[in-house]
Amino acid sequence: MAERQPALRSQSYHADKLRGHAVRMSYARDVEIETKELAVLKSKLGGVPVKIYFLDNSSKTFVCDRNTTFKSLSVDILRKLGDDNAEGNARLFGIFQSHNGVMGVAGAPDQSVADMVISYGDTNLHSEAKKLVFMIRLFTPMLQSMDTPQMVHLRYIQAVYDVIINEHTSDPEEVLQLAAIQFVIKFGSAGDHGDREPGFLGNRIVEFIPACLMSQKRKEQWETAIFQRCFTHRGKSALDLKREYMRIVQHDTIYGCTVFNCKQYIFDEMPEGVRVSICHQGLYVWSTGPFKREPWKEFHLHDIFRWGYRQDDQFYIEVNPPLPGGSLVPFQCEYGKHVANLLQDYAMAIVEEQDLEDEAAEKEKEKEQGVDIELTVE
Repeated sequence: MAERQPALRSQSYHADKLRGHAVRMSYARDVEIETKELAVLKSKLGGVPVKIYFLDNSSKTFVCDRNTTFKSLSVDILRKLGDDNAEGNARLFGIFQSHNGVMGVAGAPDQSVADMVISYGDTNLHSEAKKLVFMIRLFTPMLQSMDTPQMVHLRYIQAVYDVIINEHTSDPEEVLQLAAIQFVIKFGSAGDHGDREPGFLGNRIVEFIPACLMSQKRKEQWETAIFQRCFTHRGKSALDLKREYMRIVQHDTIYGCTVFNCKQYIFDEMPEGVRVSICHQGLYVWSTGPFKREPWKEFHLHDIFRWGYRQDDQFYIEVNPPLPGGSLVPFQCEYGKHVANLLQDYAMAIVEEQDLEDEAAEKEKEKEQGVDIELTVE
């Protein structure tokens, strides 16, 4: 049985891009509203207006009192999106803090949403420098099997974010395939709106091509290459195209991973600076620079029997079978607490999903036995 660290109730998504995020933000439930505009809005609406963004830049506004937690709001968001199992699926999602476009940590499940928005003050009502973004937090097998239009869309927009912003793929041909699908979903195929010429996208080309590849071609060359691949998607629905996008990106090992910049000193064949990613499979170690198809090292979750962190600047795993140097595998990382926490959350989620699968299999078995009994009686 794995010895697990207590859950710390906070998550990170490429969190090492945000300075100082390691301090868990906490707002007392009895914080007094000191901002005039928020006080007026609270009085008129009966709560604090909370604008939730999605990765396609759409948004929905909810009125939250101080008893509204990030967990309960996640349930409300999924219900508003039409998810029939919002209560059960909310554990896979989080509401992340974004500061000037840089994604940080998710709010703790039992944390007051209103208190956090109040802490932003009146200024943020106008500048929106700080935003709350609804995103997938745990890419479990159950999440990846969800095929409703709502879940496909949420998975699709996060996949686009990972490809373009987090540069999870650096294969030019794969990027062009994905860009063509994304283009048709957004604008329709060329046959729908007439022939398009290079320059149609202009500076928006950065929404389709990762920055790490942009210098390989001129903007108009990228556009031409995208347009040439759009014709193969004529007649396909947006939902089918989103599924096709997902089929392509799911082949990449980095898909669904949360990545941290780290240092290691135990593998002689690796440089000191590495990236560590966490997913439902376990822990992967990558080189810096563009992601390759496969990581340098893989530690599957079933081989990790203990994990933890020390003073938030180091995390470690212990593996079985042990490595030549022993079972302890430490990494220097400014956000070690978040790595250990994420491993904890994945381990618990996998156990929960296995229990659900076993329960469903048992019910199916009982159902089949009931049919057999009825046939025998007849």
